[in-house]
Amino acid sequence: MKDARLRQPIYPEYSQALGEAVFTFSILEWNAVWICQRIQPGALSELNPKTAGAISKRLIALGQSLDDSEGKTRLLDGASRFAVLVVDRNNLLHGKPGTDQADGMARLFRAGQPWTVQQIREVADKFSECSIILNDCLH
Repeated sequence: MKDARLRQPIYPEYSQALGEAVFTFSILEWNAVWICQRIQPGALSELNPKTAGAISKRLIALGQSLDDSEGKTRLLDGASRFAVLVVDRNNLLHGKPGTDQADGMARLFRAGQPWTVQQIREVADKFSECSIILNDCLH
């Protein structure tokens, strides 16, 4: 049914924050994949499709295989951050939809707590910050 999605009681600000988080994580994830491909040609076909968790583990392993350098240290820092952010992404995207009793609006909940717009924006900023680190390593 056309426009069926509009039946959901969700603030546009909330859905925009979710969209930004999804998009920024996608950029982060693909920066990780392309770094793996640069370090080990052919890694792209091995990693597509894989979970973000599998990609983060592969990135760390490939990063550890590099010769010691400032670039390796920066890459492993970004890769470690990515691994932590995979958990945050999973907590957000695998959250349970529910109604916030405070205002009657739909939210995603994790461990009984609603994801607020501010929390979603904060995690999206973390995704983007890590993506910038990995992008610098890629180029």
